[in-house]
Parts: sequence; structure tokens; C-alpha cells
Amino acid sequence: MPNDNTSMSHGTEIAPRIAGLSNNIDMPLSGTEQKKQRLLNYEKQVEEGAIGYFAAGYALEEIQKQQLYKCRNCKSFAEYCKRRFDISRSYGYRLIAYSRVHKLLGEDSKKIPERLLRPLNGLEGEDIEKVWTKAKRESHAEIPSFEKLKELADDFKAEQKQKRQNEKKAKCKENEFFSSVLNRNVKQEEVQNPVAFIMEKANGNIDKLARLYKDFSAHIEFSEEQRQTLKAQVKEWQNKILEDFSAEIGL
Repeated sequence: MPNDNTSMSHGTEIAPRIAGLSNNIDMPLSGTEQKKQRLLNYEKQVEEGAIGYFAAGYALEEIQKQQLYKCRNCKSFAEYCKRRFDISRSYGYRLIAYSRVHKLLGEDSKKIPERLLRPLNGLEGEDIEKVWTKAKRESHAEIPSFEKLKELADDFKAEQKQKRQNEKKAKCKENEFFSSVLNRNVKQEEVQNPVAFIMEKANGNIDKLARLYKDFSAHIEFSEEQRQTLKAQVKEWQNKILEDFSAEIGL
């Protein structure tokens, strides 16, 4: 079975993961003749290596949007991807994302290796164009490097996250505070027992517990007894981790 790892040298080449698709054409077809024919045409685009992974993503997007996967008696797009082409739902959506980037970047997209598109995943519409244009300008090149594109995409995503957090902070009411770890406003009435609250939210993750404590202590004063309780909880979690690890390696 092929895996989800892909590497591209030219934007017009088919992704190896697509070239290795299982061709499960024995799946029964149902629905109107028009829908069945549309589905077969899109499936052909996905399968044909000469088309390229941009077109494969476009075809998958149309299959998903028009719910043509139901013609293959699949209840969901995820089931269709797995049964028809033996790819994961996430990989199918990644190809769709590449196709959307391709449409936005115009002529540049014909020269873009698949790897270069990955940092743009998670961005939408005009944001993709903004980051791409800035990357080209700052790199003084027709096609920017992966490193430059990733740097600017990560910065843009961080700025957008901070902007959303600031908007939530601005909406805090008198008896609320914003938690950057939970990424939401927390009502004071929720944290009558702040120690129990952050331990529950940490769910055994020591690093997250530390971040929650630092986050909440800016708004809530923890007593010495409460800090000792947190320390004891961390020791308990550490002992459990050690016990599980020892059992795993047979000690």
C-alpha cells in the first residue's frame, strides 16, 4: 500500500502518492446517468498521471462538493477516498488545498514544486496571495525558497492568531479573563477551584499544566497549599509515566 509521503520536483508532475493509487473500479455505481458520468470523468482526472496533482485536487474537490461519492455507495468523502483510491481523508483534502493554491497563484503555480505549497496550507484566499507575493519580493526571486515561504506563512498565521486572541480579550466581561492556553474567555465562576480546573484541562500533560498555571496565575492568586497540591499532582503523573514506561520495556 502506498503511503502519504510525497515529493515533487516540478509542479506539473503527478505526486508519487497519486501515481500509486489503487484503482478500485469494481466498486458499484448508482445514481443518475449524469451524475455517474461526472464522477467517472473526475475519477479519470485523479488517476491520470499526465494531468498533475493540481487537477487531481480539483477533481476530488468537485466529487466532495457535489457529493458524487454517493454514486459509489459511500456514506462519506473519507470512506470514498479510502475505498476508491486507498488514500486518507486528510491526504485528499491536502490535494484539494493544493488545487486551490494553484488557482490563486496563476502562472507561478506551473513552476511550483509540491513541497513548496505545504506552508500555505491553512491559509485562505487573499491571505495566500499576500504571503506568496511578500515571499517573492523579499527573496528577490521569481519563485521563493521553501524556507522563506514557511517563515512568512508561520509569521502570518501567528499574527492572525494573536489578532483573534486580542479580539476575544476585548470582549471580556467584568468577571472574565482571557486564557491564551485555552484560547477562550474564562468566567470567574468556572474557577472556584482553580487547581482542580487546570488539572482537569491539563489531562495528564505536565507541560500544559505548567502553562496553564502561569496563564491563570496572572489573574488568580494561588495559595502555598494550592501550589503544593499541583506539585504533588505532577509527581503522581511522573510516577505513572515511569510505571507505564517500565512495563512497556519489561522492567
